Amino acid sequence: VSSTNPPVMKLKNDETLVSAVRVESSGTSTSNIYEVKAKRNARILFLFPVNPEITYTVSATGSSTVSAKPWWNFLAW
Repeated sequence: VSSTNPPVMKLKNDETLVSAVRVESSGTSTSNIYEVKAKRNARILFLFPVNPEITYTVSATGSSTVSAKPWWNFLAW
């Protein structure tokens, strides 16, 4: 992965991109880290439409992890 190009992350079908920001890494690590925010179309208990915002942390190698989501996300499908 080139240091000038951000890694490619594929969102799920029901997610839309909100923002993608490069995060300054602390310490001796020189790898780039990106924070990607996406909104998801879902329904709480199949009744109420909601759009929870999910935050992913993406490393320069392309691996991603979910770093933040609403506490009630387990109720939304």
